[in-house]
Amino acid sequence: MPKLTLEQKMHRPVHAELKVLDRAFGGIEAGQLMLISTPRDIEAAIQLIPEKSFISVSQLRRQLSIAKGADGTCPLTTGIFLRIVAEYAFECYLNGKEVRDLPPVWRVIDLTSPLAKKLPLGLLVLIRKQQSREGLHV
Repeated sequence: MPKLTLEQKMHRPVHAELKVLDRAFGGIEAGQLMLISTPRDIEAAIQLIPEKSFISVSQLRRQLSIAKGADGTCPLTTGIFLRIVAEYAFECYLNGKEVRDLPPVWRVIDLTSPLAKKLPLGLLVLIRKQQSREGLHV
């Protein structure tokens, strides 16, 4: 099976899932409802972060779960999907899209986080530049 492109990963026709956990996972207790989000949902949530504001991935997960009526959001898939959103945004930027038209991933990605260590250097430079431009001291 061929590897999906970032664009394909972003635009797959998938829907968020709610799952009752049979055991505790990611800060969500057994019996509670866990949201498994999508890259598009994460992108939409990031678009709502006001300029000059930064939220942690934990806060993003909390916002996503509240919006969907869940007790929590899966930390594993959130990290994977946030990376997809960030790398897709960077790919769009490299293909000529203006920074103002990108999802502002710099408002949620901490450059000292494990996620940041997996991102391309050029994307890290863009995130740092945008955080500095917005006065975000993460």
